[in-house]
Amino acid sequence: MLGKLFPIEEGSPTPDPEPSKPAFIHPDAFAREPTTGPERLRIGGGPDSPHLLGILASLLAEPLWVLVVLRSGISELQDGRYEAEPSTYRQVLDFLNEYHDLFAYDGRADVWVGSTKNSDLLVLDAHDLIYAYGNLDAFEHELEARRFRSEFVEIPYPHVHYCRRQFNGLERELCDRLDWNRVFPLEAKDNQ
Repeated sequence: MLGKLFPIEEGSPTPDPEPSKPAFIHPDAFAREPTTGPERLRIGGGPDSPHLLGILASLLAEPLWVLVVLRSGISELQDGRYEAEPSTYRQVLDFLNEYHDLFAYDGRADVWVGSTKNSDLLVLDAHDLIYAYGNLDAFEHELEARRFRSEFVEIPYPHVHYCRRQFNGLERELCDRLDWNRVFPLEAKDNQ
């Protein structure tokens, strides 16, 4: 089954490259959590986290920026941080729709969407969680309106992330199509 996060039994050997068990799906839930910086929301995106990311991005003040953190890719592309020029919400939504399968079903990339006007930021990570920073009240209001419950979202442990060759073309297209203005080498913290 397609997915990017699969729980494994502790002590079991390396999992098969194509698991027979279903992917792990986070519940429709969110909770505030402290960080070393500002407080944030930890959000389970349910069965379609890129779609939820697009919904929450509608709350951000334009222009928006997009950053893709590519790591552990299985194509020939260099791991790094790829940042696109500022965009409108519609352009960001089109981007999320075009590369939906890469962000929904493959663990090689995180996608960040932020406002150039303030500190509002959304991050969809390899664990299929969305982290929201900035105007947490607005994000909470939107999630509550969509019947998300207030509950801490756990990451299954142990687990494995899947990167599938079938998405190599989509990864190449993503990196070739957009006019990325910066590429940074990854640091150890980016691979956690």
